[in-house]
Amino acid sequence: MRYIGLDFYSMASLFFQQSYRLACMPHHDNHFFQGLPANAARKVRLREIMEKQVIETNIQHEGKLKELYNRLAFEQDNEFIRDFFDEARNERKQKMRERLQRWKESDNTSFDKLWESLKRDVLTKQEN
Repeated sequence: MRYIGLDFYSMASLFFQQSYRLACMPHHDNHFFQGLPANAARKVRLREIMEKQVIETNIQHEGKLKELYNRLAFEQDNEFIRDFFDEARNERKQKMRERLQRWKESDNTSFDKLWESLKRDVLTKQEN
């Protein structure tokens, strides 16, 4: 089997599968347990099952922590962006008023050019 390039989760999953197969093997088919009393072999199998369960639980917990991190990061980023736009609202309006005033004072720019300028410099461009 190839183990190179596998991440932690893949290795743990592979370990879990192989350990489970080993623990479920009948005593006479399992060369590892040959020579051990049946009770000792059973204890070893049970210990391996418990270790597998601990690994599986740890993997699940780590996955839940990543989900929580991503959810909370999204919530805070969402709040930050809303605050950013709320704070910028008055300044954007002020820029618009200043440009309108300059446009009123100079007759050499068309309304369409003013609009294109405001659109380019002040309006928000959508994220892709």
